[in-house]
Amino acid sequence: MSHFSSLTSIFGTTINSTVSESFHELKIEMSFNDFRVPEIKILNAFIESIPSRDTLILNFILDDGDPINFSPGLVLSEFLIEIQDALIYKENGSKVNLILTIVKNSNKENVNVITIYSLDELTRNLLNQSLLGVMHLFSQVMINNSCVYFMMYEQTDDFHSATFYFLHEINDINESSCDRSRILKKRNDVCNFLNASQYDLLPEDFHLITRSSNQALNGLMDKMANIFSLIFISDISSFERDTQKIRIKVNGYKSIENELIYSEISPDGEKEYFDLYSWVYNEGNINDKIGLARNILSIHVPNDNLLCVRKGLLSSVQSAYKIYLKDNVEQYVAVKNKVNEFLFELSSKIMKKADTFVDTFKKNFIGLFTFFLIVFLRSILISSDNPVFTKEVTYIELIFLGVSLLYLLMSIWEAHVDLKKVEKDYKRLEERYDDLLVPEDIQIIFNDGKDCAEDVESAKKKIIAYSIIWFLTLMLNYIVLCEIGQF
Repeated sequence: MSHFSSLTSIFGTTINSTVSESFHELKIEMSFNDFRVPEIKILNAFIESIPSRDTLILNFILDDGDPINFSPGLVLSEFLIEIQDALIYKENGSKVNLILTIVKNSNKENVNVITIYSLDELTRNLLNQSLLGVMHLFSQVMINNSCVYFMMYEQTDDFHSATFYFLHEINDINESSCDRSRILKKRNDVCNFLNASQYDLLPEDFHLITRSSNQALNGLMDKMANIFSLIFISDISSFERDTQKIRIKVNGYKSIENELIYSEISPDGEKEYFDLYSWVYNEGNINDKIGLARNILSIHVPNDNLLCVRKGLLSSVQSAYKIYLKDNVEQYVAVKNKVNEFLFELSSKIMKKADTFVDTFKKNFIGLFTFFLIVFLRSILISSDNPVFTKEVTYIELIFLGVSLLYLLMSIWEAHVDLKKVEKDYKRLEERYDDLLVPEDIQIIFNDGKDCAEDVESAKKKIIAYSIIWFLTLMLNYIVLCEIGQF
């Protein structure tokens, strides 16, 4: 507050002064026993040092008289003249008071940039607030903002959380990636925070990545990070407006229900709970992770007291998660192997249909060849002058060729029906695993149906090729029969 100490000195010697600062305004109330009117250029220089986003208001009060006010739009010189005129009536023992008020962000521009004139006074104000008061103040500055820059007027080290930056200049800030809407949606999915509609705050808002030199503020931020980490991990949580209690319920291996008093909450467990919260809400299935976290947490706190969490909480949860994943991986591999077995069987079925068709062709061809061979051998053995293909033999052969042609058509139809059935079985198998595997995994395992399509196409080509050979064989037999047969 050295800058404001210089302000008080230009007005004279103060008897006492009180300072209060919030996110919305700074107020300094000064009482003087030796008040003097400053030079206009000195006071004007001070006013111009105030950031343009903020508004300075001065109120001069002599005894119980009406205040003499200065605010933007009024003439500074006239304000000082009015004070001089009022001081004419000053008597020994008169009370001279000056109230300096700075309204922050009065022009409503850059609402995520807020001046901090005294970090110590701001901290003192926050420490004097109730739990709901602290949450209300931080919630107000976060409305419609993803992050807030607190520009510090004093010379002190910069520090920040993922969303609150306490700085002197906004230059090349590497903002932490914090997707508020995603995290809040996850919270709403797995937790029942009864005050969720009032406070959209996150543990990241309070967890200091770079810490402050003000230990009291560090403690406050750690305490709030602790509270919100617990809220985001628990099953049910709520704030009681009148008693300043926080109700937390965790349903794990055993059920734990605590009523935490804000003033008694220590910042000491902040790391344990924040690390656990970060792990749960990071990548992976949040339902699995938070269930495990609650189970381990419920047996990791002595006497069911959530404020006395043992160290190594996250390590215990991660170990349990590894075992859980191992069991799940084994089940996943078993399911995947079973699917691959089914796919192999279907592929074998497809090729078997083609092979069955080829076997049918071979048997038919052997039958025709055998018939011709028997006819010729009979003719040779009898040594008759009669033609080889008598009228009776010719008609029998024609019937044989007709039956073979019908058998060809029936075999083609049967192969087509069987291949369609295998394709339907393949589709049903894919749909059967929709509930067990994610679409991307199904797509990879079934290769978008390309393997099945290739097998079916290969079988069709084989069937078509042998169908053509079969048909040409029948045609050749018919032509030969027409030449040598007796009709």
